[in-house]
Amino acid sequence: MFLRLLLSLIFSVVTFKIFYTFFPMIFLTILVSILGLYGFWKIYGLIFSSEKNRDTKKSDDTERDKRSSTIQKEGIAKLRNIRSNTRLISDNAVAEKVQTICKTGLEIFDYIEKNPDDINKARQFINYYLDTTEKIVLQYVELSSKKNPGEDVLNTLKKVEDVLDSILKTYDKQLKNLLEDDLLDLNTEIQVLEKTIQLEG
Repeated sequence: MFLRLLLSLIFSVVTFKIFYTFFPMIFLTILVSILGLYGFWKIYGLIFSSEKNRDTKKSDDTERDKRSSTIQKEGIAKLRNIRSNTRLISDNAVAEKVQTICKTGLEIFDYIEKNPDDINKARQFINYYLDTTEKIVLQYVELSSKKNPGEDVLNTLKKVEDVLDSILKTYDKQLKNLLEDDLLDLNTEIQVLEKTIQLEG
């Protein structure tokens, strides 16, 4: 603040001397000096305000990238934990479903890594579906390892096997939604390009 005022005053004095040398009219020279003071004050503020905004944006981008990277690492760790447990599932069809779910999940996180701005579009997947999937699969592994499961356990296992199909559909839908946004953006770019080419004729 002090530096801004000091530089503005110096600019005003220099303006006064230069203008008075060529146009020795005291009232007009004072007016020009005041305008010079005000103009320099505003320009200085705009320059450093834009620099501050750039620094803030860089800081926000860095923070977003860190958050995205952390979420991605945690998500991939959960998917690896789920996948590593598939070797404990004796039913190959169920194990294959779980592996397919994990593969789709990894594709989602791969997309997020390349498009960190779109992380909010996958918020429900990250905050709910992934954790729920991990919990269901781990409980399935635990229940299916029982030597003499009762009817209740068998019914629960059957329900989990059925719900895995729904989970897979949900993961596929999430990935499709993310990719569709990219396709929409690309199609918009193509349309703009085509119109520009037509205008240039």
